[in-house]
Amino acid sequence: MSAVSAEFSHAHPNVAASSDRSGDGEEPTDFHSVADYTAETAEANPDWQIDLCDEVVGTWRGEQGKAAAMTLVWGRPLVDGGAVVTGELADLAVDQCPLLEGRFTLLAPDDYRGDTLDVKVFDRRGAELAHESLYTEDDDEDDAPDA
Repeated sequence: MSAVSAEFSHAHPNVAASSDRSGDGEEPTDFHSVADYTAETAEANPDWQIDLCDEVVGTWRGEQGKAAAMTLVWGRPLVDGGAVVTGELADLAVDQCPLLEGRFTLLAPDDYRGDTLDVKVFDRRGAELAHESLYTEDDDEDDAPDA
């Protein structure tokens, strides 16, 4: 995915491409690509602590047939001093990543049994520096994940 390794721009493009191969050594037979765009930027939202992008990439089936949206999350903290970023579901770390060149990438379950994914930034001593949800507080009830 080129968006994961690309520099962040002011418009936050999200571009993904994949191909289907029939077998080992064969050329791709089909291509699929997606491009998203948002005008929401960190510069226009000074209350943001983490600049986040996310894309649901699959489904994970858990206990009792419950499903989670496996979500690729990438971004950059907007606070200084961060060392590690975690993805947390119900305050349980489900993925973590050291900050590299000020950026991170996580692959974590979201919207599982009514719990939604939070992203947290910690310093080298383990103190929390920043915390953001994938969902804004002013999301309409219709936009929030189903419980």
